[in-house]
Amino acid sequence: MSSSSNNSLIVKLKASPSLAIVLIAAHLGAGVLLFVMPLPATVQALVVIALLASLCQTLVQHAWRYGPWAVRALRLHDDEGLLLQFGDEDTWRSVAIRSRFVHRRLLLLSLRIGRRGWPTALVIAFDAIEPDAFRRLRAALLAPPRSPAA
Repeated sequence: MSSSSNNSLIVKLKASPSLAIVLIAAHLGAGVLLFVMPLPATVQALVVIALLASLCQTLVQHAWRYGPWAVRALRLHDDEGLLLQFGDEDTWRSVAIRSRFVHRRLLLLSLRIGRRGWPTALVIAFDAIEPDAFRRLRAALLAPPRSPAA
């Protein structure tokens, strides 16, 4: 569900089956490559554990949108910038976009949340929001940043 008012866009994110499929395929491909490489069994076992942990974390956070660090909704406004709601929180957190990749079916954002030192990723596939909201969000992210009025 999305709504807009006064140059703002509010988008509620939902689960993305297409992103889940891509994440599973990428992790399976990495697993196949792992077993093709001549590595000791202990190293392979450690990497398999890391791959499974990575798969679980990315599916839960980005594809299924569960957990405290999963983005539940976003608000893009000319004056306030980008605001996010995480997990079950009702408060909006201000984030700074460090980098972005905008494709017709996928948005990848690297964000800095508040004063945290490490960036965080936000992945939004085309099926995670309504088509019109996805189009508007893509257009807003592709637009050059506006400089403050003097």
